[in-house]
Amino acid sequence: MMKSLIELIINLHDALGLPSLAKMPGKTWIHEVDTHWTIGVNGNDVPTELKPADTMGCDVPPFCTVVFFNGWIFAILGPLGDGSMGAGELANENSLRTALESAIKAERNQRVSTERAER
Repeated sequence: MMKSLIELIINLHDALGLPSLAKMPGKTWIHEVDTHWTIGVNGNDVPTELKPADTMGCDVPPFCTVVFFNGWIFAILGPLGDGSMGAGELANENSLRTALESAIKAERNQRVSTERAER
């Protein structure tokens, strides 16, 4: 299941039209998915501190993703679908998946609207 979360994070990165992680400053990417969820991706081969605004921050293992819910660490996801995550009433895998899917859909809809307006 965690592997599909990584795939959704990659899909969000693509939907945003961002360059590859290797070309991003510090080989890291931080993104506020919605008002509750924030992700931080470490593309380095060493642990890297990521501290998105209004979060507790953390040292993220190499090539891993940290997920924050309301500023608190919810999950550390590995590139192979490994890792660990919380399982609360509001903060859980399903609510994260829904937030990521909504963000991807919103970005894709925005792109389509922009492309139509440019024609």
